[in-house]
Amino acid sequence: MRKFEKLRVSLRKEGIDQRYLSKQIGRSAPYISERLCGHREWQLEDIYSIMDLIHRPYEEIPIYFPRKGVPVTRIQTRPPRRFKLVEVR
Repeated sequence: MRKFEKLRVSLRKEGIDQRYLSKQIGRSAPYISERLCGHREWQLEDIYSIMDLIHRPYEEIPIYFPRKGVPVTRIQTRPPRRFKLVEVR
């Protein structure tokens, strides 16, 4: 999976390419490319601007901008607890 895949998909759905995105947030095309590839971190103001462009609420920032660009999958380290049903008298 490519880095920032969910963001890439949303940008594509909105018809936003890297050149247009760079103009909208006032950055250069290489700046956008370096961030989408995960070579550099995004600035918070850029994140807010992009969320506005793709019409997503700020609460979804962790979904579109996961740490290091890759969503974390939940790893279960131990089996779930099994509870015994006990009859109470």
